[in-house]
Formats: sequence, C-alpha cells, structure tokens
Amino acid sequence: LIRRCLQLCTEPGDWVLDAFLGSGTTAATAHKMNRRWIGIEQGGAIALAKERLQRVCAGEDTTGISKTVQWKGGGSFSHYQWDDGLTLVE
Repeated sequence: LIRRCLQLCTEPGDWVLDAFLGSGTTAATAHKMNRRWIGIEQGGAIALAKERLQRVCAGEDTTGISKTVQWKGGGSFSHYQWDDGLTLVE
C-alpha cells in the first residue's frame, strides 16, 4: 500500500516526509524506491527505526517491497536528535 501511494504521488528523487517514523516502514519503502526521506520520531521507537534503516542500506532488509524492486542495498542516512538543552546532536 505504501509503495502504491508513493508511486502515485512521487517520482524518484522526490522527498517523502514521515512525521511519525515509528518502525520506519515508510522511510524504508521510500529509500528502496529511490526517494529521499525525512523521518521524525518523538518516542522511543527511534532505536528500532534506526536499526531497520541501517539494515535497508546494507541490503540486509528483505521485508516489504525488497523482492519487487530487487533491492540489494545502498545509500545512507543521517540521524540527528535534540538533547534536553535543545541542542542538536548528530
């Protein structure tokens, strides 16, 4: 479903915003479809999403659309967070 939504609304290279990153499903799908993405997570799920997206980049994630798009891995992402003093930490 997410793949279809992204096919209808975006082109390769477009940006996708996932304002509720959770486990990273939308970001993983966008990444595998050659879309740029921004994921925002306020809760504790960020560790789960970060781990999953590292597997996506390494080509170790075989879930979702991997078989359909023949995903072999690639790309990268950066993770930023705000500390308690509202300072950006990479």
